Amino acid sequence: MTPDDRSRLRALLEETRRAVVGEGTSAVGAAGTGPVASDADEDQAPHDEMDRAISSSRNRLRADRIRRIDAALARLAADPERFGECERCGEDIPLRRLEAVPDARLCVECQAGEDPARGGSRRRVTDYRD
Repeated sequence: MTPDDRSRLRALLEETRRAVVGEGTSAVGAAGTGPVASDADEDQAPHDEMDRAISSSRNRLRADRIRRIDAALARLAADPERFGECERCGEDIPLRRLEAVPDARLCVECQAGEDPARGGSRRRVTDYRD
């Protein structure tokens, strides 16, 4: 990977981070408690709970994305020559993959081993048979 490639990836990571931070935090309403909550519309309560769950999940995903971007920026700053190496097998992660997923830590093959949908380590019901 050339210094220009690393510079482009750094700019992409910084731009992505700004965009994710700029999305803002999803408001998570407080769950109703007490006597006033018991008078609330019973049909609305499940919708409110679903909205809280969705907002909470979005906030966790955003925070996780920011952590991954910050970790990639830290790796790039700490050891620019090794940035883009797969953390598992040590092979270079293709530049096109890094352009698509600039915070990638693993090459496609190693990532596939981590991804349960692609034959990773997720256990199946049949794994528990005697």
